[in-house]
Amino acid sequence: MRKRTPCLLLGSLCLSVLAFSGITVSANAQTTAPNEWTWMGGTSEIGGYGDLVPGVYGELRVPGGQNIPGSRNTASSWIDSNGHLWFFGGQGADAEGHNDLWEFNPVANEWTWMSGSSSSEGPAVYGVLGAPAAANTPGARNGSLSWADKSGHLWLFGGFGLDVHGFFGELNDLWQFDTSSNKWTWIGGGNAIPAVNQGFPGVYGTLGTPDARNTPGAREDAAVWTDSSGNLWLFGGSGEDGDDVLGLLNDLWKFNPSTNEWTWMSGSYKAYQSGVYGTLGMPAAENVPGGRFAAMGWIDSNGLVWIFGGEGQDATVRGGLLNDLWEFNPSTSKWAWMGGATTVGAVGGIPGAYGTLGVPASGNNPGSRSGAKTWKDISGNLWIFGGDGYDSNTNMGYLDDLWEFNPSTNPVQWAWMGGSQTVPDSSSFSGQSGVYGTLGTPAPGNIPGGRELGVSWTDPNGDLWLFGGWGYDSDGNLSDLNDLWKYQPPSSASASPDFSVATSPASLTITAGSSGKTTLLATPANGFNSAVSFTCSGLPAGASCTFSPATVTPSGAAASTTLTITTSATNAALQLNSRPLFPAAALALLVCCFGWRSQRRFLPLWLLAVSMAGLGLIAACGGGGSSGGRSTPPVQPVTTTVTVMATSGSLQHATSVSLTVN
Repeated sequence: MRKRTPCLLLGSLCLSVLAFSGITVSANAQTTAPNEWTWMGGTSEIGGYGDLVPGVYGELRVPGGQNIPGSRNTASSWIDSNGHLWFFGGQGADAEGHNDLWEFNPVANEWTWMSGSSSSEGPAVYGVLGAPAAANTPGARNGSLSWADKSGHLWLFGGFGLDVHGFFGELNDLWQFDTSSNKWTWIGGGNAIPAVNQGFPGVYGTLGTPDARNTPGAREDAAVWTDSSGNLWLFGGSGEDGDDVLGLLNDLWKFNPSTNEWTWMSGSYKAYQSGVYGTLGMPAAENVPGGRFAAMGWIDSNGLVWIFGGEGQDATVRGGLLNDLWEFNPSTSKWAWMGGATTVGAVGGIPGAYGTLGVPASGNNPGSRSGAKTWKDISGNLWIFGGDGYDSNTNMGYLDDLWEFNPSTNPVQWAWMGGSQTVPDSSSFSGQSGVYGTLGTPAPGNIPGGRELGVSWTDPNGDLWLFGGWGYDSDGNLSDLNDLWKYQPPSSASASPDFSVATSPASLTITAGSSGKTTLLATPANGFNSAVSFTCSGLPAGASCTFSPATVTPSGAAASTTLTITTSATNAALQLNSRPLFPAAALALLVCCFGWRSQRRFLPLWLLAVSMAGLGLIAACGGGGSSGGRSTPPVQPVTTTVTVMATSGSLQHATSVSLTVN
């Protein structure tokens, strides 16, 4: 057995010095991603064109292994704080709409009928504005908009459906559902449409100013998202503008659930606006997407909003299917065109540029489409599947292609992750059939059939879920579907729950004897939702630190604590403690630079270093002696680096504060 040499010990010392200097050494492990779809429930064979699979409702609010929603499209979806998947309503070939509310437990693999009617076209019961009641329920509808807030409440807005009198039309009513009490509350908007197949116009107020009187016009198929502060956002859709004209909208709205107030944030109060694209990748106040509906929308991990495609107006006011990609920054209220075409082209849409399967590239781009489904995975990557659009050969059909892009990459690089580049029949509107495989078993060949207007969720494990829509079953029949699918992206297979920590501001200047404050922000990643505690080190002599609160739990959004550093009344000791540790640092540096084997050759240098170290210590220790009557020089500011360690179980992350004491 070989002996451990002094070189190994000194190597460890060198690494310790590097660590003390803030230099880190890391290794990253990667795992192979499955990239596989799993058929989880529902029917793989509809039977024939336009046929339906009826729902099996069971008993209200009682989960059951046989329960399953019926075939439908344009339903609205949520995911709650427990990781359960929810959806409401939607349209089937048998009806303009449903108003049933369903909950799915992905652990138990069971559906529960939670509210609404088990038959089609269930009536609306509004009750009293602002008052929850067991009898309340939105009327049957399709294309409504949905959000989940920070408290876990489910929100629903508009769609095409039934008002309080049983008339169909465009709606702008706002509802909240409390999952703990199982009660709906009518929050705002109209409960009776002005006339059959018409809706309420928008009340826009002043751009950027919240007002209790503001409300978006009635609409369906808008893009929606929830920000980290719990505000609800919507963009565009098909509906009523501020002049009571029914058309394609490009208005952007924000709703604050704590004040129940809407704010018109961007876009026009008039329908059918063309896009103003500006320069690729450059935000500008005048930039804005054109009016559109059934576009895809996300909010990324940095709070930036993304919009892709839909059916609407290009830069030339020409209508068609779009494949433009936009980014909106809520802090600046500016849009930036980030990719895709500015026009719909000669055939009314742009073909897809697929590139190599699984390889992101700046030349890749999904073809123009509407009604695709979207997800954000636990690593912050954005995904789309299918839709009604154009393949790589400019043939139109129901697509089954799966795409991913990382929003932090500039320029944007899409990656084609699965599905087909083409629809099977160029002479007519068509789509690829589904390959279901074995129920509950993932397989590389599995793929949902081409479709549009399904329902999608991302669960806490990062898996992507898809339900129903209008599309193709395993036999190539086109109809409303009720199949349930799960997909595990590479990020959820390889990434573990984690968090990051940052300081703002990262520097403090304090007078000796006083205190200063800074904010620490813990941001979750990959489904992290555990408690984080904090400690600090590197404080100057006589100083202390406290955290309020002592622990935070970032779950779904960043959480903050306030760090307070309090100093002593004098900083004389600070100056003493701030002297560099010359002897230890010098010795470590010499060891690292010259090596142990050459110690004899450089023995005079070693002796010189030791002598200098001794002199340094003598000078430090004797610094408090008499100055012989000379005046004491003024005390100089002392700057130190305070290290804050954030800990959650075995996870630890550090950030620092530059502290100057006068």
